[in-house]
Amino acid sequence: MICLFAAAGIVLELLNLLSLLGDDPEPGTFLPWLLFVSALYACWLPVHGLTVRVSADEVVESYVMGIKARRFPVADILEPAIVRTTDDFDLVQFKIGDGYMGQLRTDEPEELLAAIESVISPGD
Repeated sequence: MICLFAAAGIVLELLNLLSLLGDDPEPGTFLPWLLFVSALYACWLPVHGLTVRVSADEVVESYVMGIKARRFPVADILEPAIVRTTDDFDLVQFKIGDGYMGQLRTDEPEELLAAIESVISPGD
């Protein structure tokens, strides 16, 4: 939310600067800029804050400000592997004990896979 207000402030300052330079903006042009910046922020927000935390008990995928999206108990994770995709992010995919396929998007698949494997078999 802070970033949204900062972006809106930047847009307001740019519009103010344009009016100081003599290129007076039309009345009502502020609202489309504000909507554009808000939409851009809304698209960026869920992806930017994506985090995966691996602990001895669980693997947690969370979004911006620590909002937890999915939890996977370490005891239920079977056969983790890297799955290559065509975009910039790859997947670490694994089976959960009840037959569900868990997938975690990451730009560092080798590190995430190593972290998951280290908590699955800590003595090896």
